[in-house]
Amino acid sequence: MPDQDERDGRQPRGIGVDAVSMFDFAPRRLGTMPDGATTLPKGDPALCRRSFEGAFARHEPRTRPNQAVALNALLLGFFGGEELLSLPEFVAAHDRLARQRAGRIERYPRPDPDPRAYEMAGMFAGQCVRLRLVAIAGTEAGLPRFRLLDREMQFVVRDRRAVRVRGLTRAEKDRRDRLDRQARDAATPEIGRLINELVRLDRDGVVPASWHAAGFLPEDLVSRGIAEAAAFIVGHHQTATFERAKVADWLACLASSVRQASRAPPVRGRGAPEADDLVSDVDALMAIARTKGAGSV
Repeated sequence: MPDQDERDGRQPRGIGVDAVSMFDFAPRRLGTMPDGATTLPKGDPALCRRSFEGAFARHEPRTRPNQAVALNALLLGFFGGEELLSLPEFVAAHDRLARQRAGRIERYPRPDPDPRAYEMAGMFAGQCVRLRLVAIAGTEAGLPRFRLLDREMQFVVRDRRAVRVRGLTRAEKDRRDRLDRQARDAATPEIGRLINELVRLDRDGVVPASWHAAGFLPEDLVSRGIAEAAAFIVGHHQTATFERAKVADWLACLASSVRQASRAPPVRGRGAPEADDLVSDVDALMAIARTKGAGSV
């Protein structure tokens, strides 16, 4: 599913200009009157429509793993408070945003309507439709209208990748839930080992407020003994249905607590595991929980 906002150097259809990126608007020399005054060329609506449609249908290979997040944010920015935009409105909104991002003063006026602006907006619209960020909602005067599907971000960055968190299909939800459940199941014995190690290192240790502040445990457990609440703590990620990312964060938090507690450890009994051994096991599990995900694009 393409989610690229940069061109790959191919010649756009219907326009004799190389498009370096969807936000590149290099100046082009226009014709002049006999007295040397610059003229404003009149744009060709039919050419603009063809430029938009050609760019819309073109599937561009993605170049950055978090491209969908950038597209999502840009789309929300130029829709503003609107829910529906006609084709000219969509192009105009994209063009305004492109000019702002380019930060470039143009030396020559562009035709109105501008085929270049329509092509850049067409590429952007095609990517957004394929990412299910916008939908085509009928026509107006024979031209398509675009409807924003969600005013909240549908994609977020996790581990430097774009992950869909809203607007998932049933299949995507099922796959996400299955992988989340697998991550929780795999984490349960490791959480138990870490809690046991904390209790062994400090029998009187209590649940810190930071575990609640980070969303790992309920507030009523704060300041209760870890040994007393161990059974609840070990199973809470299951009952609270933690997602994979949260499972990994919870493991990292517990591993950090073990490191801190082991700085001044009590006398170890025979055969007691070393804290560093436990933490290395957790590091391997966290890597699996973080990278084995659904919804990445």
